[in-house]
Amino acid sequence: MEWSLCASSTVSVAMRLESMGYGLHGHDVEVTACYCYGEGEARDDLEAIGAALDSALSRANRRPLWEVTGREGTLEDLLEYVARSLSASGLRGRLCYLRARVPGREVELRL
Repeated sequence: MEWSLCASSTVSVAMRLESMGYGLHGHDVEVTACYCYGEGEARDDLEAIGAALDSALSRANRRPLWEVTGREGTLEDLLEYVARSLSASGLRGRLCYLRARVPGREVELRL
């Protein structure tokens, strides 16, 4: 069996996706991070996962997403940024899933 422990948090970002024809606009993005553990493996606490996610997102909150990610600033860029940040968080589990959701749209990253 494999267990997934997930935490979600919301970040407010400014986006400007010129390659898709969108000018400057803002979004509240719900981000979910899941860590996977095999049967019998030591698991991180849900609170620790939530705290690590909040810490990763705090650097992006209320900022232009393109400045934080160093790229265009798509939801995909946000998830790659979060994945890099969480990999340095010291959690024991394997980050296996990330999702960014805005009303009516979502992007998933399976690791």
